[in-house]
Amino acid sequence: MYPDKEADLLKAFSPAEPIFTVDPDYIKRARSLSKREDNPCGQALKALLVKADAALKQEPLTIVNKPILPASGDKHDYMSVGPYWWPDPDKPDGLPYIRRDGEVNPEVEKTDRPLLAKFISTVKTLGLAYGFTHREDYAAHAALLLRTWFMNPETRMNPNLLFGQAIPGICEGRGIGLIETAAFAREMLPAVSFLRDSKNWSQKDMEDLQAWFHAFLEWMLKHPYGVDEARHGNNHSSSYDVQVVTFALFVGQSDLARMILKGVGERRIAAQIEPDGQQPLELARTKALGYASMNLELLLELAEIGRQWGIDLANFESTDGRSMRRAFDWLYPYWMGDREWTLPQIQPFSGEPAFRCMRLAAYLYLNMDFEPVKAELACMNQKEKAQQIYNLLVPPFEGSGLHALRISEDVVIRDPQVLVDPEFLNGDPALLPDPEFLNGDPTLSEAEVAFFKENGYHLNPGGKEE
Repeated sequence: MYPDKEADLLKAFSPAEPIFTVDPDYIKRARSLSKREDNPCGQALKALLVKADAALKQEPLTIVNKPILPASGDKHDYMSVGPYWWPDPDKPDGLPYIRRDGEVNPEVEKTDRPLLAKFISTVKTLGLAYGFTHREDYAAHAALLLRTWFMNPETRMNPNLLFGQAIPGICEGRGIGLIETAAFAREMLPAVSFLRDSKNWSQKDMEDLQAWFHAFLEWMLKHPYGVDEARHGNNHSSSYDVQVVTFALFVGQSDLARMILKGVGERRIAAQIEPDGQQPLELARTKALGYASMNLELLLELAEIGRQWGIDLANFESTDGRSMRRAFDWLYPYWMGDREWTLPQIQPFSGEPAFRCMRLAAYLYLNMDFEPVKAELACMNQKEKAQQIYNLLVPPFEGSGLHALRISEDVVIRDPQVLVDPEFLNGDPALLPDPEFLNGDPTLSEAEVAFFKENGYHLNPGGKEE
C-alpha cells in the first residue's frame, strides 16, 4: 500500500545533479516578457523587486529561539499547533482542545509556523529576484538564509515534523502537520533553482541542502506520520505527493518521482473527484471554495510535473469519468462569477488559487479561454493579476505551440527546424533554411510571420521578435 513500495525504492543519499520542477522554457519566456513594462511579467518583476529590496533587510531566521520546547527537548525540532483547535470553554484547563473548522486560533502565531512561512517567502523573493536580475546581493542573502535554516549546526531545523500541528490535550504531533512544509516544494526549491548560477551558492551548499531533503524525504516515506499523511485522502495527500515528487527529483532520484506520479491518477484523481467534477472531501469544509480550489491546484501542479516527464495526468479519466478537467469545469463558473457559491465559505475567497489553476489549465489543455489575465475573474482585478509573482514562473499563455502535442500520444522525433530571423542573415542564401525566406529583407514577409507564429513565437510589431 502506498507509500510502502515507494519507500523501498528510495536509494541512500549520494550527491547528484538536482532536478527542479521549474520548466526552463517558461522561465526563458518570462525573462523575455519581463522586459516589457506593459506585460504582466514586467509588472510582476517590478512588484517582485520592491519586495526583494525589503527582503535584503531580513535577519536570518531560525527555529531554535522559540520560548517553549517540544516534548523532545530539542530546540531544533519544528513545532506547531493545529490551527483550527481551541480550548474547550467547558473545561477549567481548556483540555483537550476542540475543533472549530476554518477558525484559526491565534496561538498558532506563538509556534514555528509563521517563522517558516516568513523564511520561505523571503527565500522565494530573493531567489526569483536574482534569477531575473543576476544581482548577487539577492543571491548572497538567500544563501545566508538557507544555510541558517538547513545547514548551520547551531541553527538548523531537524529534518522531521514530529511535532507539527499538535493538539493540546490530545497529541504532541500529527502527520497532518506536513501540509506546512508544502511550500518547500512549491515555492522555495523553484527559487533555489536560480541560485545555481550564483557565485554565492556553492556546489557544497547544494549538496548539503540535498542531504537535508533526502533525510526529510526518507522520514516522509517511512515514519508513521508521513504514511498517515500519504493516506489521508484529501488535499493533504495531494500536497504530500507534490512534496515527495519534488524532493525526489531534487535529490536526483527521478525513478522514484516517476513511480509516484504514475499512481496519481487512480490514487488521487479517481479517489477525490466525482464524475460531475465535485470534490466532496473539500466541499464538506467551512471554506469549501478555498479548499476545493487549493486541492485542484495541487493536482494540476502534479499534472504539470508529470507533463515534463511524459506522464499525462491532465487527461487522465477513470472509467466513470472522474478527471481533473471535470473538477476544473465544475469550479470555473464560480471563479468567473457566472454562478453563485452557495456552499460554506466563512472567509473571503482569495483569487490566487483560481488564478494559478487557470494558468496551468491554459497550458495543459491549450485553451486561451482559461488564461486568467484575459479572463474576468470575479475575485481579482487586472492590476492584481498582472502583479502576481507566479507570472514569472509560469508566464501568461499566449497560444504557444510549446506543448501542443498530447504526451499520451506517440511522438516522432525529427531533426529540429532552425528558426532564423532574416534581419541577421545579410541576404546570404546559404544561411537560410527554406527558400521562401530568401528575400533578405529585415521586414518579415507574410509567410515568415505565419512560420514564426506556427512555431510558438510572439511577434512584437516595431520591436524584436521574442
